[in-house]
Amino acid sequence: MSSANVPQDPDGLPSADLIFLKPRPPAGFRLASELKRRTISWMLRDRIPLAEVVMLSGDGGAGKSTAAQALASRVTRGQLDALPGGSDLTEPRGVVILTTEEDPEAVVKPRLEAMGADLKRILILSDAGDGDTAPLTLPSGADRLEEAIRSMNAALVIIDTGPGFLDRGLTSNAEEDVRAFYRPLARIAREHRLVVMVLGHLNKGGGSARQRVTGSTAWVNVPRSVLLMAPPPGDDPLETPERLIVVTKANLIAGKMPDAIGARLVPGRDDPTVAVIVWTGLRAGIRADDLTTLEDRDARGDREDAAEAIRELLTDGPQPAKDCMTRLKAAGHSTRTIQRAREALFITRESGCVYQDGFRGQHMWRLPTDTAIAGATESH
Repeated sequence: MSSANVPQDPDGLPSADLIFLKPRPPAGFRLASELKRRTISWMLRDRIPLAEVVMLSGDGGAGKSTAAQALASRVTRGQLDALPGGSDLTEPRGVVILTTEEDPEAVVKPRLEAMGADLKRILILSDAGDGDTAPLTLPSGADRLEEAIRSMNAALVIIDTGPGFLDRGLTSNAEEDVRAFYRPLARIAREHRLVVMVLGHLNKGGGSARQRVTGSTAWVNVPRSVLLMAPPPGDDPLETPERLIVVTKANLIAGKMPDAIGARLVPGRDDPTVAVIVWTGLRAGIRADDLTTLEDRDARGDREDAAEAIRELLTDGPQPAKDCMTRLKAAGHSTRTIQRAREALFITRESGCVYQDGFRGQHMWRLPTDTAIAGATESH
């Protein structure tokens, strides 16, 4: 097209409409107008999105490996749609499992058998090399993982646990190292339309469920969905088979978090030495931070000791808050433990009196009435 035929603006320059008519994006860029819109599909509705990386976290012994393998068993049989919430994945597909946590022959295979998996659709890699082949770690081993995925037509990859498969020289506490681990996994999940489920442990610190995932915050910041597996509120994981799987992060849904999914760890029917998962339906109103497994057993014991000490202090009536704190700390209770004990007892903190000049007296701790406890319970 000659310059004489190019539309001109009043200043003699090419028209803006012409400039943006057929732009030539640089390498690696695509026009939004040319992208094909994709609807989010779900392995487990509103909880585990297909074509994404997700994390399943929990304390040791919570049963997260068993739960992940229970999902894998259903993937191989095409039976995910029977789970609470349903699934868009209805045809049998393959599974790839990478584990440093459990013996594939003594633990993983018996468990998968007990849960009815089609074992011919599952490929398992332990962390041990065979002398000629180095252990698979990430991100350097992404090509090997992708080869395994293609060979199985996999819809699910389980990495148990994420930190156990970091390349040598990378650490789970360094954000850029964790992001480097995730980068090829996110690409693989998108290109193969599958779920990469990374398992992770919780640390023994305080804070929210997301803050307690061991290592860098990137472990939970990068995945689009993060799940927590734990016993119901108030239950000790060593004393109950009941479990809940709760969503702690969900970037791909609008509105409130979905209900928790209930599960039960029970002995296998044919081999009672093998634990299997039985799904028990939805549980409404449970948040990740409500689960008492966020305190370890020692912490719960400390809290209960502090609560008993507070009851003794307040048996004869309200006491100055400052005096209570001084005596509790002198008895060896930490500020954090005292706070948790106060919350568990619904202790009120109020001013003791009002002086004539309008200034309030010292704050007092008071044991609540039964009515106050009931009201506080209903509000939660």
